Amino acid sequence: NETVGVEDDFKVPALHESVSLGKDGKLHITLANLSAEKDYDIEAVLSETEVKGVSAEIVGGEMHDHNTFDDPEKVTKKAFDGVKANGGKISFTIPKCSVMHIAAEI
Repeated sequence: NETVGVEDDFKVPALHESVSLGKDGKLHITLANLSAEKDYDIEAVLSETEVKGVSAEIVGGEMHDHNTFDDPEKVTKKAFDGVKANGGKISFTIPKCSVMHIAAEI
């Protein structure tokens, strides 16, 4: 994982993730790509788990995008169909400047 930031003392990892098991029985994976320049290819292996299906949603865009009264939907949550499940693996590309939520049915 690369780091992003302008000064060495204040750089942070470009990718951040959180994983939890929901009451709905699904594995919820949230990733944030803080890079303004780079998309990342991700392949995750879920130990001793078979993924039966996945759905995903994403918020992202150009680094300076923001909602305004004139354009209130510039930055909004959208369905993301780029996540593939195969056995105990999921793979996808997380675009720059984005936050993604994946719900994996296990």
